[in-house]
Amino acid sequence: MFLKKNNTTELYHRTEEEKLTLVRDWRSLAISVTLLVVVILLCIRYPGPLMWVENLFRWVGLPLHSGENGMGLHFANIFTLFLIGVVLFFMDRGLNRNKFIVFIVIMMLVSSAPDWLTRSYQRVFASGVYAVEVDQSRVSCNYVLKDGFLTGTCQVPMTNYSGELVEILPIIEFPKYWGNSESKLPVIRLTPLLIAPGGKEQIYSDKFSIAMDKLENISGGMGAGLIIRLTDGVNLRRWE
Repeated sequence: MFLKKNNTTELYHRTEEEKLTLVRDWRSLAISVTLLVVVILLCIRYPGPLMWVENLFRWVGLPLHSGENGMGLHFANIFTLFLIGVVLFFMDRGLNRNKFIVFIVIMMLVSSAPDWLTRSYQRVFASGVYAVEVDQSRVSCNYVLKDGFLTGTCQVPMTNYSGELVEILPIIEFPKYWGNSESKLPVIRLTPLLIAPGGKEQIYSDKFSIAMDKLENISGGMGAGLIIRLTDGVNLRRWE
């Protein structure tokens, strides 16, 4: 006679799942953070409209675009995107989890941190023309050439981030690639302007009247693409 043996089955139930640590490789994470700082610095636009990476390309003698007059592929932007890809590669190797959240944070930093750093520097350290920013994309000039006089109005949006009143002389030039009559338009020197402190944008509008030898009658206007120079009597900054 055989005794029936009761087989006892043990069920192993996890009450708490093992959690992965956030960081997989500290070295890769450090490389990612370092390159991210480099990308943010290269994307800063100061003291002119060009990013530091664009100034770096010019300094070493590399072209910014594959075509003429700013047309074609933008090599500096391609280089920046490549660096961002390297940042994401090392970030992926350095982290075990929360990678998507970190990706969103990285893209937000790349898009907003350069402007924030520039404004912070202007508020704390800059003075005179170096504390003033121009929204070049919204500068506009309308003109009429009649009876040997070029008359018109220019609007220039400017912001003074410093804590002091700044006097600025705006000088506006038409780009060289304009053809025919427009390419011969003179440099427009507007009336010196007082820009209030506080970091609030102010749109300045000023009229001009310039005697010219040309007797033909023309009229027109231009917005983005105008070359802007600002001087405080000591220093000069240029947007083109």
